[in-house]
Amino acid sequence: MITSGLYKAMMSSMFSRLLTYIFQFLILVLYSRIFTPEQFGVVGSIQVFVIFFQLIADAGLGPAIINERFFSKNKRDGIFSFTILLAIIISFLFFMFSFTLNYYYESSGYQYIGAIVSISVFFCTISIIPITCYNKDLKFLSLARVDIISQLFSLIVTLCFYYLNFGVYALASKVASYSFFRFILSYSGSSKTEIGRAKIGREIYHIKSILNFSLYQFGFDFINYFSRNLDNILIAKFIGPVPLGIYDRAYQLVRYPLQLTSFAMGNAIQPSLSKYGSDMKYIIREHNLLSKRLLFIAIPMSIFIYFNSKYIVDFVLGEQWRSVSPLISLFSISIPFQVVLSTSGAFFRVVNKPNLMFLAGCIGAIIFVVFITCSIFTKQVENVALAISLSFIFNSFSVYFILFKFAFKESAKDFIFDIFRTLIVSILPITFFITITITIKSPFDFNSSLYEILYSLSILIIPYALFYKRFKKYLSN
Repeated sequence: MITSGLYKAMMSSMFSRLLTYIFQFLILVLYSRIFTPEQFGVVGSIQVFVIFFQLIADAGLGPAIINERFFSKNKRDGIFSFTILLAIIISFLFFMFSFTLNYYYESSGYQYIGAIVSISVFFCTISIIPITCYNKDLKFLSLARVDIISQLFSLIVTLCFYYLNFGVYALASKVASYSFFRFILSYSGSSKTEIGRAKIGREIYHIKSILNFSLYQFGFDFINYFSRNLDNILIAKFIGPVPLGIYDRAYQLVRYPLQLTSFAMGNAIQPSLSKYGSDMKYIIREHNLLSKRLLFIAIPMSIFIYFNSKYIVDFVLGEQWRSVSPLISLFSISIPFQVVLSTSGAFFRVVNKPNLMFLAGCIGAIIFVVFITCSIFTKQVENVALAISLSFIFNSFSVYFILFKFAFKESAKDFIFDIFRTLIVSILPITFFITITITIKSPFDFNSSLYEILYSLSILIIPYALFYKRFKKYLSN
């Protein structure tokens, strides 16, 4: 029954993410055709710092609240008031900080973009409690509805500014308007959750009760931010906004399937399993089974993207973004490692070991910084993309050593055995796909990227369909 509840929550989370990403995908197609790589690069260069300020504002409060067994109304209202005060301070600091970007990027006008984007920082901060209400109750579909409607309203606002010839400021308004509508809708709907709709309260001191957990979560997110965004910062500084726009689009395209699978599952793991954190054998069994299934999905996903990057770019972004294709192929190498690795943080939280998660994040940050710093001096974004993929591969070994040795306190031999078995099971279908792809060309020449993608997908599906029962039996044990 526990297993059924976990996978039901994960399927709900995945389906909600799928709906959200389909809509985001359609919007991405539209934006990529009306905005230039340079405009995406300018907004992307400041968006990196937006994420940092949002990270400071969040301070790990969401996961800490989910981990609470009982969350009173007074505590809810007190922490909500704390987030409002924090939002005012953080958004103002971000606006002031945007002036310094003119000197860092040796350009001008960043303060105007910063004024627009600071609105996003404010509303993202005060959305912490309402969004956590949905996640704690596993209401992922309701949250997806909020995201889609917010994206739709944001699209309308962005297009209005675009046709009024606001240029890059129209693209910046997308972030601000989305966060505004997301807060309005999530706050209104939070009244139907277990935590309830937050109000302004006086008992701000309640923030102390969740600081122990949230600070370790914040520390992990903080370290993770610098290691995962250092590439964008350095590319914008040493290579330029146009290569950054191309690099950012490539990374974003690869992350969509990752977010749809493992990242979506990560949201469901903690609220589903946190009540059973003391049953370590069960937690380990669920972890190993989930990792095996995720790896089985990730391997063909990685191979498919690697061989079809050109067609994916042409179909999604258009011909002006063809230089993105080699980067996507390089990023796809690390997909199996990223998919499995992305759920590890949730299991650290399930067993109430945020301190070990922070330690794993610190080691991972060192790995990322070393690889990225070495690659940036070549001034080739392809080398940076390869360095990112390699850093994920090396980081996965350190994370799982810490998870099993110190968090689970059990041997990782069963986990390693499952990983190798999955690799062996995947050899036959992947070999079939690669062989057909390389040796046999499409029998029809429709000169269509969508057709090439569908044709390649059909080749990938054939061996999995033929051996469906065997694969199903393997994944069930």
